[in-house]
Formats: sequence, C-alpha cells, structure tokens
Amino acid sequence: MNTRSITAIAVLIIVLGGVYAVTTYQGAAKIREHVQALDGDDTAAATRAIEALSGQGERVVSMVETLLTNANPLVRSNAVMLIAMCGGPEHGQLLTPLLQNDKDEYVRKDVTLALGRLGAKQAIPTLITVLSDEQEDLLVREGAATTLGTFEAAEATIPLLAVLAARPPVPAPAISDEEADEAPAEVEDTTQTLRLAAAVALGYLQSSEAVEGLAQAVDEAVEIAPSVRVAAVYALGDLAARNEKESEQLTALEGMLLACGDSVGDVRIAAMQSLGKVSIVPEAIQSRVAQALASAEEDTHFWVREAAKEARSNLGLLDV
Repeated sequence: MNTRSITAIAVLIIVLGGVYAVTTYQGAAKIREHVQALDGDDTAAATRAIEALSGQGERVVSMVETLLTNANPLVRSNAVMLIAMCGGPEHGQLLTPLLQNDKDEYVRKDVTLALGRLGAKQAIPTLITVLSDEQEDLLVREGAATTLGTFEAAEATIPLLAVLAARPPVPAPAISDEEADEAPAEVEDTTQTLRLAAAVALGYLQSSEAVEGLAQAVDEAVEIAPSVRVAAVYALGDLAARNEKESEQLTALEGMLLACGDSVGDVRIAAMQSLGKVSIVPEAIQSRVAQALASAEEDTHFWVREAAKEARSNLGLLDV
C-alpha cells in the first residue's frame, strides 16, 4: 500500500468520524428537544415527543426522571409512561415512591400499571398495600389489582379475594307491591370496577383459594354486578384449563355450571365459552356438563346458543 492510499484511508476515517460525531450530537440534541417538549402546554408536541422517545432505550430514563416532580400532573404521567416504555425492572424504584407522595390519582394509577410493564416485582408488597387501602382512590386500587395479576403474585391472593368479597348485599326480592314500596333504596355499588379487576387478576393465580372465591363470585345470589360475574366465570375457565388438580377443576366447573343458569345472557355466554376451554372434563361431572350444553343449545339468547355449539365442538364427545 503506497503513501497516497494510506493518506486517503486516514482522511476517510477522519471524515466518517466527524460525520458520526455530528450525527450523534444532533441525535442527542433532538432527544433533549423532545424531553423539553414534554414540559410544555402543547399536547400535540408532547405526544410526538413520547412517540419519538419511546424507542430510545434506557438513556431516556435519566433524562425524564426530573419530570416526576413536575408541577403538572400530565407531565408527571408522561414521564411515568416513558420510564415504563424505556426502562427495566430496576427502574421501578424511581416510581414506587409516587404511590405515597403524588397527590394526583391518575398519576398514581399510571404508576401501578407502569410497574407491571417494567416487571418490577420488588414492588409487590407496596402494590398489595395500595390494593388493600380503602382510603385510596378506586382507580389506583384497580391498577394495583391488574399488575398483581400480571405478576401472578401468589401473596396477593388473600387481599384480592378480600376485595372481591367486599360487595354490596343483593337486595331481597319483594313478595308483594306493598313490600316493594316499603323496601329500602338499593345500596350504591361503588366498587364494581374494583371487584372486576380483582376477579380478572385472580384468574392468573393458581390456588384453591382463588378458585373457591371466584366460584362464589359467579353466583347472582351473592354477586350483584353481572360484569363481575362475567369476569369471575372467565377467570374460572382460565384456571380450570391450566389446573391439573381434579378437586380444583371440579370446583371451577361447579362455578361455571352455576353461571349457565344466570338470568343475564352475558354471564351464560361467558359460562359456555369458559366450559369450552376445559380440555379434560372429570368423569364425575361429565353428565352435568353435557346437560348444561344441551340446555344452552336451546337458550333463547342467540349468542348463548352459538357459544354452546363452539363449546361442544371443543369438548368433543362426553362419556355420558
């Protein structure tokens, strides 16, 4: 290689190095510009900034960390969201203090979900505390329930069951018009969405306690809210499909069979769809499952009948 070639290569390296340095500087400057856009009144600019920063990796975490104490709760929520997108489990420690210190319930709700996205399982004890705090906003407790389910946190089983069981009483049916007039007003159901979140979360927890609690929650004589009963039925279906213990399978199936007779069509649909998930039906209950399928195929609700057909095709022939 002659001197001219060596010189040309050296010049090329210098030029490429300069281009790389300029590009890196411009990239860093653009990131700083996006971070600054988060702390402004332009919502569109903030949205663009989140989209741009979400793919920049862990370096974004340290750049937005200071925004967690911003006076604007929307800015704080955006920072929480970006840390969840760009960080790892170790960054959960940046967010956990906000569950106690931040005054905005929407920020705290975002933190509970962000911890789940980060996989920050070290926050499980704190999330259980939040879930069980009756003074905490329902939105935040719902988020805690969701993340505890995502983590499949076995230690959250009892707290989740306590939340699921904290329901208003089912009103007694009036025997006569006079009794109906004299009956007290129905109690407002303020925790319906929280109970629903708890039911969904329990569907991720393989335990006899979870199965038994969900089996109670599908009973319309116990649980007043159809949406909660639907969630509980689906959770039982998931647990039964993954459970190898016949005793727990039987308990789950008993709950699904009870839901087959619910007065609300959506619950009956959920029951049929959940039955269809069960790969092996224990012999002790096969005849009752077959009877429930036959009844559902004659249901007045079109989608119950359709769900029954699909369940039968999934279950195949039952030994009855």
